[in-house]
Amino acid sequence: SEVGNYILQKEEDRILVAENISREDADQPFGDLREKKVTLIHYIVEDTELLEQLEVGDKVKITPKVNEEGFYHVRQSDPPQIIAGRIEREE
Repeated sequence: SEVGNYILQKEEDRILVAENISREDADQPFGDLREKKVTLIHYIVEDTELLEQLEVGDKVKITPKVNEEGFYHVRQSDPPQIIAGRIEREE
């Protein structure tokens, strides 16, 4: 099965993405993924129209939004939060 980054949850202005997992693993409970040390990141989606189009289970490629110096800010929460710059749905 194809490995990629999958949307696990969608809420208000953000999506929870698990990185480098199979489509089958995306269906596992959140706690199981944490036990397996899967990287989980909340991406804040500023484009409300795009957010409406995204669905749980979508495979995505996300580029963080960067500042003038080319850096992006990671909010130190668990899971960490990053503002999404560009989101592409993959097949």
